[in-house]
Amino acid sequence: MAAKGNGVLTELSPRERVILDGAKSEHAETTQAAKRALQVAEQTHDVARGTLVEIHRQGQQLDKAEAGFEVIEEEVVEASSILRFMRRWCCIRLICCCDCFDPDVQRDRLRKRRVAQKKEDLQATHANIELQYQAKQETIDRLVKQEDSAANMTNETAARSELFSRADTVKASYQAREPKGMDIGHALPEEDRREIQQQTDEQDEYLDKIGQAVGALRIMSEEMHSELGQHDPKIERLQRRAEASHDKLGGLAREARRV
Repeated sequence: MAAKGNGVLTELSPRERVILDGAKSEHAETTQAAKRALQVAEQTHDVARGTLVEIHRQGQQLDKAEAGFEVIEEEVVEASSILRFMRRWCCIRLICCCDCFDPDVQRDRLRKRRVAQKKEDLQATHANIELQYQAKQETIDRLVKQEDSAANMTNETAARSELFSRADTVKASYQAREPKGMDIGHALPEEDRREIQQQTDEQDEYLDKIGQAVGALRIMSEEMHSELGQHDPKIERLQRRAEASHDKLGGLAREARRV
């Protein structure tokens, strides 16, 4: 073993070389493990992103279904008035040649206009629902990309701090034991030191990206929890309205048979 005046080794004994090569191999494997962990985190991020998009799509469908039930309820009222008009029509024609006294006549004349207006209103409601969910998704994307400064300064920082608190503690303890001003592998031959430092830099980069992916997963999981929490009452309302509409349609069918 030979060393320069500054304590840096220039040559290693065969035994030292074997030990160093083994350490370098372990260090490289750690880098590959961090890379694999990043790939898993990114794949999980993609799955979570797709899941959130699907949950938002389901929310849109529930909102549109509620809007559809409102139209059905209005149509039931409309159909009921038409049946009343049909039952009275013959009597009106027999008693009076003028139908101006029937309260449903004018309503029937305007029916097509009302139907067209309801169709336009429903389309506008669907468009508004889609815009609301689009805005919601864009907000999540901004948070995931750390474009929202408030989230970046509070929630994101807290999440990353909690995630890496143990790692930071371990790193700080090692740094405290190292002489100041010396890089990792400072006493090793220059070529070996550069190789180890490069591996260390790659590990740090992978860990930073993993931290970002974990932060994004946290944001998306919170949105999933919030959105699914809104789905439950919507589904319960739809079930009640479906049962009520079923009863009303059954009554309407019975009324139609009497005409």
